[in-house]
Amino acid sequence: ELVSGLLFTSNFLDQDNIQRTQTTNTRQIEIDAKRRSALDLFSQYNLLGDSYEFNIGARGQYDSDFGFFASPSVNSYFDIGLSKANTLKFRNSIATGYRAPNLKERFYSLVNPSLNYAVQGNADLRPESSISFQSGVQLLNSEMNSNLTLNIFYNQIFDMIATSIVSLNTNEMLF
Repeated sequence: ELVSGLLFTSNFLDQDNIQRTQTTNTRQIEIDAKRRSALDLFSQYNLLGDSYEFNIGARGQYDSDFGFFASPSVNSYFDIGLSKANTLKFRNSIATGYRAPNLKERFYSLVNPSLNYAVQGNADLRPESSISFQSGVQLLNSEMNSNLTLNIFYNQIFDMIATSIVSLNTNEMLF
């Protein structure tokens, strides 16, 4: 079985600050028409059997701001009948991930003096990427209606996009 798809996204961010007084309105452009678009193509091949499953897939993304990135993945599942009552299941996967920062994370600015906090985008953000490994084994016993499961996993994220507090005095947060 082959599953494939295509996704196009387009984002636009424009931010104005309007100061009103009794006699005048002042408009200040804070973010002037930032745009970003991305085209994603993904495909996964699934090989299914009575006691196994094997999947291999990939996602490719072209981002107007960051270029092209590919994310492959491989997953497997095997089921071994040890006896009439006992079954042993194995699961394994390795995958990579990718996420480009959105326009809000890069450019958005908000100051809320009444609640004493500010949020500031970071134009220097880079896309985050990751790699993950997972392996598991499960022993099932149908007579005792019980199972024993052991899973091991490892995830590593590079250039993780997160909010951080820049100043405790102003509660300013930066992506």
